Amino acid sequence: MTELNDAEIWRLDTFIVPPGSLAGGTCVVSGREGHHGADVMRVREGDPVRLIDGAGEAALARVDTVGGATLTCSITERRTHARAGAVALTVAQALLKGRSLDDVVRRLAELGTAGIRPLVTERTIGRIPPDTLDSRLERWGSIAAAAVKQSRGVFLPE
Repeated sequence: MTELNDAEIWRLDTFIVPPGSLAGGTCVVSGREGHHGADVMRVREGDPVRLIDGAGEAALARVDTVGGATLTCSITERRTHARAGAVALTVAQALLKGRSLDDVVRRLAELGTAGIRPLVTERTIGRIPPDTLDSRLERWGSIAAAAVKQSRGVFLPE
C-alpha cells in the first residue's frame, strides 16, 4: 500500500473489530462489520481501510480477501491512542420520550464519552417495556458504534 497522507486516511472506510484483534499482522473483519464492508461499502481486494477496536487501538490495513461477509486484512500501520486529558466521562441520562435518547447516545459517542448509563428517575416520562430492553440496548450500541466511526473516534462508549 502506498503511503497515505492525513487527508486520505481521514476518508478511509472504518470498521470495528474486537479488542485485541489488531495485535498480529492480519485481522479478520466479520459479522455485521464484515457484511457492511463487503456488501454495503463494497470494499474490494487491495483497498486501504481503517480498523479500530473501540479501546484505543487503530490500524491502517489493506484488504487481502473479500469472501461473503468477511474481510481479511493485512495491517500496515498500528496506532495506540490515549484518552484526551486522561478523563473517562460516564454520563447518566434519564430516559426520554420516543427515540430522543437515540440522539443523545449518538452525540455522546461522537464526543468520546467513556460510558452512557440510561436510567429511570422519579419524573421520567419515557419507559422501556422489560421485554424490549435487550433490543433497545443493542440499538443504542449500534448507534454509538456508527457515531464513533462517523466522527473518526477510536473509543466505543460502554
